[in-house]
Amino acid sequence: AGVVAKGVLKKVTGVIADDMIDALQGNSGDSQDEGSEKVVDEALDSLFSKALASHRERSESLDNFRSSLHQVLRLIVDHADAKLPYFVFIDELDRCRPSYAVKLLEEVKHIFGVPGLAYVVSTNIDQLQNSIRAAYGADFNGRRYLRRLFHKEYALPEPDVAKLVEFSLKKVSFIEQAKIVTGLPRIDDMNAGVAWSLVARSMFPTDIRVQLQALDLLSEVIGSMPKMCRTHFLWLSYLVALYVVDRDSLLKIVKDEIGPDSRTFLAGTMRQNSSFEIKIYDDEPFRRNARIVTIHLLDLLLVYLKLSKTEPSELYNLAYGDRRLEYPESLVSEVVDDLQRLGEQRNLNPLKGYASLVFNAGRLTV
Repeated sequence: AGVVAKGVLKKVTGVIADDMIDALQGNSGDSQDEGSEKVVDEALDSLFSKALASHRERSESLDNFRSSLHQVLRLIVDHADAKLPYFVFIDELDRCRPSYAVKLLEEVKHIFGVPGLAYVVSTNIDQLQNSIRAAYGADFNGRRYLRRLFHKEYALPEPDVAKLVEFSLKKVSFIEQAKIVTGLPRIDDMNAGVAWSLVARSMFPTDIRVQLQALDLLSEVIGSMPKMCRTHFLWLSYLVALYVVDRDSLLKIVKDEIGPDSRTFLAGTMRQNSSFEIKIYDDEPFRRNARIVTIHLLDLLLVYLKLSKTEPSELYNLAYGDRRLEYPESLVSEVVDDLQRLGEQRNLNPLKGYASLVFNAGRLTV
């Protein structure tokens, strides 16, 4: 048994038992002490016997557990009018710590694997592979490892962004109840839903959970807006979305610390720059000489950012100056309309407090 124990020790630890004996005896050059070797052999025999007993006990416990679990499944089938397999769903495993994700997968495979029980793991397979490599080493083939664990794999298609936006908007009703300026051209089909779609497609195109979080915060903020002013929905939606995905950048807007290159700053906060097309007439009263113009969200945000920093007197000058303003520069007229609604407070830019309001509301609600 001593020979077997030595072999197990070498397999597990990489240490040769005879070398360990030599190290214990020292390098004095004296002849090997057979008594010392015998003591080590006996110790290894005892260690190996305990390890085997522990393994046998754990194996028996696992067998009993699986048997009990299978009996529970049979009781469900016999008395609850159910059919096997019984499905267990595991969601977002890729968001767990790598060590936990690997441990869970292995225990599902080796401990909970009983007839009539099926596991459905919903996960990002690429991120899960990274977790496997984090646990076993960068050179470990995480994809091959996962193939051994999963019997079947199904890849879900990328969600339709428009349908996600439509779904998220159905969850709230505050948009219809609020007095809003969409921030879009005054065309019949340019409503708040289109404005939100622009923001959602740019900030979190495929994450419905984040969209709903942003809409919840948007609802709270709109509910606390001054009643005498309309809500500039597009700009507010962007600020809310920015709080949800990158509040440090929102704080820079609050503190006016974005630097001289506003375009680069705003572009860096978006995953993509969504756009829409409108028809503009050079001869507006007679609707002649039409041309199609593509409007990007980034351009709208740049206008709103500039307007939010402009003093009321300058806003009046821009709105009533000699130069004819085209959309989106013409949005200044909407801001001036709100200034006039403020009465005695018309020296306050209504857009100026949007970023601070969102940041403070977010800290309370999200």
